Amino acid sequence: MNYIVQNVNLEVNVVSNDSEIKNKTAFRISWIDIMKGYCMLFVMLHHLNTATYSFPSLYSSFYAPFFLTAFFVSGGLTYSTKRGFWKYLLNKTITLLVPLFTLGLIAILSSQVISFNEQESAGSQIIDLFVQVGTEGHKLWFIAAMFVYCIVFCPIAKLLQNKPYCILLAVSGLLIINIVLQYCTPMGQLPWHIESLGHGLFWIGIGYFLKLKKNKIASLLSRKRQYLLLVFVVVLYAGLLCISILVLNTGYMAFGSADFYGFSILLNGAGVAFIMLISKLTPQFRFIQYIGRSTLFYFAFHGKVQSLLFWIFSKLSILEFLNEYAVITSIVITLIEAVILLIPSELFNLFLPFTVGKKYDKDRLKKIFGRRKNENSTCQ
Repeated sequence: MNYIVQNVNLEVNVVSNDSEIKNKTAFRISWIDIMKGYCMLFVMLHHLNTATYSFPSLYSSFYAPFFLTAFFVSGGLTYSTKRGFWKYLLNKTITLLVPLFTLGLIAILSSQVISFNEQESAGSQIIDLFVQVGTEGHKLWFIAAMFVYCIVFCPIAKLLQNKPYCILLAVSGLLIINIVLQYCTPMGQLPWHIESLGHGLFWIGIGYFLKLKKNKIASLLSRKRQYLLLVFVVVLYAGLLCISILVLNTGYMAFGSADFYGFSILLNGAGVAFIMLISKLTPQFRFIQYIGRSTLFYFAFHGKVQSLLFWIFSKLSILEFLNEYAVITSIVITLIEAVILLIPSELFNLFLPFTVGKKYDKDRLKKIFGRRKNENSTCQ
């Protein structure tokens, strides 16, 4: 167990001042992993708000504008035009579509063996998983949405390659079309990744625009200026949240919100700017970074751990206490979930990496089993 925890972080080499890291299997930007890690923790926190347990609504008002939106912005920040469309499609099929169905099927079948909540039949859950409309299938809507948004964005980026303002104009137009359709037609009958396609493309486009303008932004924003910008963004974000809660009486404006379109997009943008700057300027906790690299697994299985924990809490008759101090206990429960998922996540990375969109790390497996062989021979 100690070995697994110690090896939660892959061996990396620092390659630039922008916290870019490279390992044997993939090129990663550490602050983006940290941003995704923070957002994943907020997703887990959000799913604690159930019929038997609820935390202050101000929590969800705070994180709602960015905890989903930032994932799609990160998709643009890491997008590359190096691959052709078909190679890009193959890559996203391996890294998103295969995990969607493998993790989904594992979650569904395991729930038929052991579950702490009432479950639909396995057949109906599997159908929901494939059509992404039903209640059970929608639990993994985010993975399906990211796949669809990325694939649709690819030809836009190829067509308007190295024309950041044209890309910004194109995705803005698609967002407006999406908003008009939301306003004029009844929504809720199609999968979310279709209903909110314009929203997803817009935020991926924003991320890609920032990537293309990365050098210019870096030349304008020294470290000191980034801290000053963070102060400005915090004040702006706090002001917009006050308007949302006190004036508009809308405390929850998340990705794809159908209320106050222009304001919600502005609030989402301020929220994303806030979490981006926090991720770049605060200490890089390896635990958060690991969660950011393992979002697919955490997204798929945190609900299972949550159900287990609340089953234990109910048996211990402490739900009333947890609700009374929900301001603190909700954060503690979320962190407990995240820690519990560390070991199974690492086991999937090692032995079933295709289920989380990764490749087998043969060198790491040899190192683990080679060490065990040496230990056994020493004991003998």
